[in-house]
Amino acid sequence: MSGLVGGVGPHLVHQERAEYSLARKHALRARHADALHRCIARRRDTRGAGRRGVPACAMDAGLSRELARASGPQDALHLLAAGQAGPLSTDACRQAMQACVDAGRADLARGVHAEMLRGGSREEGPQWPAADAETSAALLCMLCRAGQVKAALGALQDVRTCSLGRSGDVQFGHVVPSPLDPELPLALVRTLEATQNVADAASRYEFQIVSGTVTETAVEAVAQRRGTLWASTGGRVLGARPGLASVHRLVLEDAAGRRRALRFGTTDDALPAKAGDVVSVACCPERAVLSKDRLFKAMPPNAKPGQPMLLSNQTSGKSTPLVPAPPTADGSILRSGVPGWVLPAFMGLAAFDTAAAALNPGAALAATGAAAALGAAGLATQRLLLPRLRKLPSSGLAAQEVRQGLLAQHLELERRIAAILESAADTVQSCARLHHLRSKMAGLEGTYTTRLERVKASLQWLESRLEKQTELLRAAVRVLAMVEVEVELQEGSALEARSSGIEEELTRLDEIDRLQQGWWERSAAEDEVEKLLQTS
Repeated sequence: MSGLVGGVGPHLVHQERAEYSLARKHALRARHADALHRCIARRRDTRGAGRRGVPACAMDAGLSRELARASGPQDALHLLAAGQAGPLSTDACRQAMQACVDAGRADLARGVHAEMLRGGSREEGPQWPAADAETSAALLCMLCRAGQVKAALGALQDVRTCSLGRSGDVQFGHVVPSPLDPELPLALVRTLEATQNVADAASRYEFQIVSGTVTETAVEAVAQRRGTLWASTGGRVLGARPGLASVHRLVLEDAAGRRRALRFGTTDDALPAKAGDVVSVACCPERAVLSKDRLFKAMPPNAKPGQPMLLSNQTSGKSTPLVPAPPTADGSILRSGVPGWVLPAFMGLAAFDTAAAALNPGAALAATGAAAALGAAGLATQRLLLPRLRKLPSSGLAAQEVRQGLLAQHLELERRIAAILESAADTVQSCARLHHLRSKMAGLEGTYTTRLERVKASLQWLESRLEKQTELLRAAVRVLAMVEVEVELQEGSALEARSSGIEEELTRLDEIDRLQQGWWERSAAEDEVEKLLQTS
């Protein structure tokens, strides 16, 4: 009996220990799973962590206080790097931005985000990791929860500007539209360039672009100066322009200190530029440079040498078509834009007709008909034949055509980015308002329990939408940077730009846009957000 007990006993003890170890392992797994579920629940909470919010693990309190007292992004970088052996992670940067927002340092959080968008520091040592779309969306959600709407809108602009690395005097430049078709680009104007003559590949005419800072402005109304003939015919006589509403005089000063005065008319009373604005004015060239060796100069039709035709305001980003201003300030019809050949021709024809009628009435009629036919032929030559003869040959505009094609893509991307920024700004404001509404409803315990859950669901949808918009914005900015690089390479090396990669990126951007648009249309939470905002 004792032998049996002695033989079986160790085996039972071993089995019991194995079962206990297995049970303990399952208990540990269950505990870890429960902790994981609690962590996921905290991350789904709109006040807590996750990809669009606060990191799951809070930062050390002492380090958070030191970050809140940091003088700038570089100081914050050294504080974070001192506590880590390897390179900084994106989660650590999100924790740092959250600590800054909690301490009321939204400006420092934006500075950290801007450095991450630029791709790190220029100094040797620790570097910021590159910011992705999730990091940018997380900062926007942090700022919305804190009620920092202006800072959130500024962070959106940082995604637009800092990703392109635009700083200092050396920038990409400003795209000036064509005066003949404002939807098409004419040329790229640098910051320090004063005057340049360019050829338009679409119309094959030559233009002169004058750029500078507006130092003086003067406006005079012309509605009171229209004569009786203008009023009786509605302004539709002898080349008169009924769209002229006011005359402006601007004095531009370039980077070298040279000044130039321009006088032009506009079709409304709005001021196209004010003192301090940087503008570029596309004019008919005073003297041809690109077509100086040709018999017919490549001047645009219906324009006099030196006449301003379009003003592009680099400060406001708006372009204004211009009309010729009357050369004098009196109300005489002889100086209100009537062609100079009209009055001498009319007086000569009247004198010849009077003399011919005294000699032979039939000859007078024949002379009148011949004069009319000759005038019609001259008018057709001036309006149809001469503009064709003045055009530049298309064989010498191949490089300019490629360049303007890239600039056309640049204009289209600029318009698309502006639309994305406007939509994302609306989402930021709605998200901030719902967070404010959520805080008020949470303070009234037990009153709005059901509607509070609906608000939380709407906030999750808005944050997801904001992340998608940020991703689309970063993709559009990336393609815009590729276009700018191709333009720079074409100008620097005089080689034909290869835009096949850009076409692929544009196609991919359109696909992302379509997918996100479909995702937004299928979502039913947008109507819920509108209802909540209307009832709040």
